Amino acid sequence: SVLLFLCFVGELYDLEDLYLSDNKLKSLPDELALCTNLEILSAAHNELEMLPVEMVNIRKCSSIHIYSRRQDSIA
Repeated sequence: SVLLFLCFVGELYDLEDLYLSDNKLKSLPDELALCTNLEILSAAHNELEMLPVEMVNIRKCSSIHIYSRRQDSIA
């Protein structure tokens, strides 16, 4: 599962691409910043409100995809 993977993501030092789109995630773990070789993070269409501030330390990250298609319900 995605949640189990996220528990260990900080141990994946050589991880370069991470695709987490469409998983209803509300947050990303602070340990994501330990993935110092991360170049692409795609976490679109989740329920994220903010990214871990520690992510500023990921110097190789050149592409972050975080957006949402908001659909208003019709009452």
